[in-house]
Amino acid sequence: MKQSPNELHNELMDKLKEFTDEVGYHLPPDKIPDTTKSLINLFITYEKYRDSILFNGKRTLEKGIGQLPIEKQKEFERKIKEYYGR
Repeated sequence: MKQSPNELHNELMDKLKEFTDEVGYHLPPDKIPDTTKSLINLFITYEKYRDSILFNGKRTLEKGIGQLPIEKQKEFERKIKEYYGR
């Protein structure tokens, strides 16, 4: 079951609270740095659009690159050898 962004946010904040309690450091919600909140929001956004990001990222790589750099280099070397007949 997918969670709503609000449910994910609450779960992550609870996990953060559990962690700080285990460490023995009390961190009230209003003292949580903005960067932590931003990372939580980024994670929630990623989870929300993960399938789309992975699919489009893979398609873009296949279309744009198609091969790893070492494969491109070997292909180039093969074409040079064919061209010059070595």
